[in-house]
Amino acid sequence: MNVAILLDTSYSTREVLDNIQKAARDFIKILRPEDKAVIVSFNNRTVFLSGLESERKWLLSAIERASISNVDGSDMYEAVRRVTQQFFGALKGRKAIIALTDGMVTGRGITAQQTLDTLQKADTFFYPIIFTTEDLRKTRKKKPVTVELLQIMADETGGRFYQGQNFLDVPISRALNLERGYYLLAYAPDEETFRSKNFNKIEIKVKRPDLKIFSRAGFFGRPDVAAKPPKRSGEYSELYEAIAAPLPNSGLNLRLTAFFGNSATDG
Repeated sequence: MNVAILLDTSYSTREVLDNIQKAARDFIKILRPEDKAVIVSFNNRTVFLSGLESERKWLLSAIERASISNVDGSDMYEAVRRVTQQFFGALKGRKAIIALTDGMVTGRGITAQQTLDTLQKADTFFYPIIFTTEDLRKTRKKKPVTVELLQIMADETGGRFYQGQNFLDVPISRALNLERGYYLLAYAPDEETFRSKNFNKIEIKVKRPDLKIFSRAGFFGRPDVAAKPPKRSGEYSELYEAIAAPLPNSGLNLRLTAFFGNSATDG
């Protein structure tokens, strides 16, 4: 198994960084000898604190080098993109990204929908583990939109979402055990699947009541040859994609004009 552990070191996590690092250390300690991990911190930028390796002492040392940034920003989406691009895109087998964060993440030019697409195309499970901070408590909402998006991404990739406590030994162990003990179901799609650009949904049903099903929502039919990115067909195609996407898109460039209108009939 290959795992990327993402440490949120944005200023908003300053009160829980010790807990984030402890959770990361606990996870490293229960990896199997053949497992590999990469340690990545993210705030307003992404920092690779280690390579993808199995040497525990180097991974533990990398975790200790994580430090809080005084600059605003928590660009987790960029961190996910860089991990999949640099390590997971070409790898076969089980791959998972575990994000240890307060959930108050932002994106600069990369949307939640694009991040979900990246995870699905790289066949990577996503496990967000949310640490509660004072800033998160002040939102007065049961679950902020940014946290809801992380849960959607976990569900859509076949991962799990954890929130509610800052000492997460049990969720960490559960996340790893889900990656170890399982029945693996697979099938070979027909050739028509790879001629379509559509997203192919997956639905799994079992007869045994004692089994739990964790599956990503579907997959893109991706051929061996990388496809060129499609050209936008019209002036409003980017706006149409944002409206049609299931997740919010914050990467649109907008120009607003304020004007005053008055008429005898409309006022």
